[in-house]
Amino acid sequence: MRNHLFGTGTFDNRLTPCVKKLIWVNMSVWILGMGVGNMFINEWFSFQPYKILIRPWGVVTYMFVHGGFWHLFVNMFLLFFLGPPLERKWGSGTFLRYFVRCGLGGAVLSYAFVTNSIIGASAGVYGVMLAFAITWPNVPMYVWGIFPIRVKWLVSFMFAFTFLNAVGQAGDGVAHLAHLGGFLAGFAFLPDNRRFSNRIRDVYVAIRNSSIGVTFRNRNLKFVVERQRRSAKNKERDNPTLDAVDVILDKIAESGMSSLTTEEKRLLDQVAKKHQSH
Repeated sequence: MRNHLFGTGTFDNRLTPCVKKLIWVNMSVWILGMGVGNMFINEWFSFQPYKILIRPWGVVTYMFVHGGFWHLFVNMFLLFFLGPPLERKWGSGTFLRYFVRCGLGGAVLSYAFVTNSIIGASAGVYGVMLAFAITWPNVPMYVWGIFPIRVKWLVSFMFAFTFLNAVGQAGDGVAHLAHLGGFLAGFAFLPDNRRFSNRIRDVYVAIRNSSIGVTFRNRNLKFVVERQRRSAKNKERDNPTLDAVDVILDKIAESGMSSLTTEEKRLLDQVAKKHQSH
């Protein structure tokens, strides 16, 4: 076995404060369950959709309850390796909020579609997996300490597996909907998910009320531009400059910002400044 899930020296192996506390709390609850009985812990601290009004704390406490040793071990193993790099990058407060929001996402999706009680930190951990894969997509993970697989492919497989089982309502006793909720909440609340190019954001604000509707999604300076046409009354434009902007936005969607000429970039700046001054 390798000393590290990602190979020697890839990341700092030391636990970070928030991850350490999360692991400690989860292990403590599991040990407590062995003393007072798992039935008691599950009854009072799991998330039970049909009892949400009388035990609302379950939407949070379920994240720290596990059904057995291996359920606990797998979640804590992944949190141990994937959590610290993210906590160092974001800070402890941001990491904790992100983890809890992913857990809440699992509870919300479960509440919407199932009535069975759910337990486990998996929704939060799945959100952490997603964040790690988006932040360091090409880092190799060594499965069984031998086979290197890039994180983005491993997490993509996990997402596809989770989605298919959640949609198919697999009756295997696994809370696939909670896992899927963790993935979705993880993407929605990813701290770095809202970093946009200032120039493109300004252009979007400038023309959002015109005949072009633009949706931007930025990751590694790549953009997805969706054109939306207004009603037939707005088909004829008064300002021909917007026609040129339309063509430039199509070019961004196909080839990215790097494909623009100096003149095209200058036009975007002019449009943004013009509308900001109004």
